[in-house]
Amino acid sequence: MNKVLAFDVDGTLSDVYSNIQPGVQPVFLDNRVLKNKIIFATGNTITTIKTMRQNLLKLNPKLNKCFSYSACLGGSIIYDNLDNIVFQKFLCRKKLVKYLDRCVKLDPQCFFMFMLEDRQVFAHTNDEFKSYIVSKFGKMNMDQNEMSFNDEDYHTLLKKLPRIYTVNIFSVNNFMQMYNDLLADVKQAKYFTYIDFRWNMVQISSGNKYNAVRYMVKKLKEQNLYNKDIKDIVYFGDGENDIDCLKMCNFSIARGSDLPQKVVDAATVYAEDVTPYLNKIFK
Repeated sequence: MNKVLAFDVDGTLSDVYSNIQPGVQPVFLDNRVLKNKIIFATGNTITTIKTMRQNLLKLNPKLNKCFSYSACLGGSIIYDNLDNIVFQKFLCRKKLVKYLDRCVKLDPQCFFMFMLEDRQVFAHTNDEFKSYIVSKFGKMNMDQNEMSFNDEDYHTLLKKLPRIYTVNIFSVNNFMQMYNDLLADVKQAKYFTYIDFRWNMVQISSGNKYNAVRYMVKKLKEQNLYNKDIKDIVYFGDGENDIDCLKMCNFSIARGSDLPQKVVDAATVYAEDVTPYLNKIFK
């Protein structure tokens, strides 16, 4: 095997309908891809990965032997190629309640999305927020069958939910203040946080993509399926949570349209269509 190809999913690999983006299809249609291992890193659940694999196999049925590890929920859960969990880390409920209490104090109208292993639970919402969520997330690569709403007080709800890996906090006006207020405590707890300006959102996660990609590559090396350095993988991403992975590689691609400048600067190249770089990818 030559390399490991690592892909962010939403925007980079797929569109909002889970179709494989035309600009990245040439990678999977090139026969050289069959000598490589493919890993995924997404903020969504394993359901998203399963859909991506199905759509990729429609492009090239031989890709099945290339699929390997998948990091979901921003790296909080990692699965092997049979979708068995090989790593997981979840958020402490007591700490999470304290974080959310501070957010509500800053913005009583903020609302939350708790990421569980196989679904997303929205809390602290009302009918207006529900309409907003459905309209926004309907434009993302997210299976709405995985979405549920709960009007219970979030203190009560958190006691009932199974393990929580990530929480997304939405605030129209105060998300920057929330981020700055929480940053030090989140880091001290060895969690990860970042801002998504597209959604007025602060995310607190038990894992991150950078650590997840390093873990997946380490596992491949332990199985003698990869014998090069972590820097020799090729990473494809389009978001701010991909920046560390893009910087880590000797060759990385910021793939998509209208990407944040930070993301473009972190990658080796910026391309909507990766065709001109196929030789570099498979070198």
